[in-house]
Amino acid sequence: MSMRRLSYSNVMSTIAVVLAIGGGTAYAASTINGSSITNHSITGKKLKNNTLTGTQIKESTLKGVNASSLGGVGASHFVQGSGSFVQHVDVQLPTATSYTNLVSLPGLGLVAAQCSNSGNDLALQFTNTTTHPDHFAWTYSYEDDSSHLAHSTGNVLAPGPSPAVFAFSNNGHDSGFEIALTLNNALATHGAQVFVGGVTQSDSSTNCQVHLIAITN
Repeated sequence: MSMRRLSYSNVMSTIAVVLAIGGGTAYAASTINGSSITNHSITGKKLKNNTLTGTQIKESTLKGVNASSLGGVGASHFVQGSGSFVQHVDVQLPTATSYTNLVSLPGLGLVAAQCSNSGNDLALQFTNTTTHPDHFAWTYSYEDDSSHLAHSTGNVLAPGPSPAVFAFSNNGHDSGFEIALTLNNALATHGAQVFVGGVTQSDSSTNCQVHLIAITN
């Protein structure tokens, strides 16, 4: 059986075909776009890790997202739908010239406290951090040599830097105190109950011990 000899034209045509295929592939790769790809044909493992951002994701299409924490806070600390949000603070405050923030009440404001005068005085303040007036009522009791009780209702606190302050002085004695604060915003969409108890000059020191429970709904 005789073999055909390759001619010059055979060789050149073969080279032309190879170049056309190679060049065509390179061209196609550089011009692939969304309309060239079949829907749902690319799997997640084909994507490079950590390349998708919020710009590429349509948030309204996300369903059933299940996260064990948000901002380092466990899922059990959040309320799904309607309900109450409970915060608890147990802190020993040293004598200071400034206030220490205790809790932020969603839709209402900020609660802070200050221990002063070598632990003899304690002040609790509430600041309205919203754009609407807050309505509040309070009951305040403390005990030094004798029991004292005061209460007030129908108070309105405007938004801004001027807080409502509840101050207590133990007159040089190791004394306990209790404050109950009820808050509601003017739109009646948020409310809170704040219960604060503690001791000035705790353990015969210059510190103030503060226990706070806030329930927001």
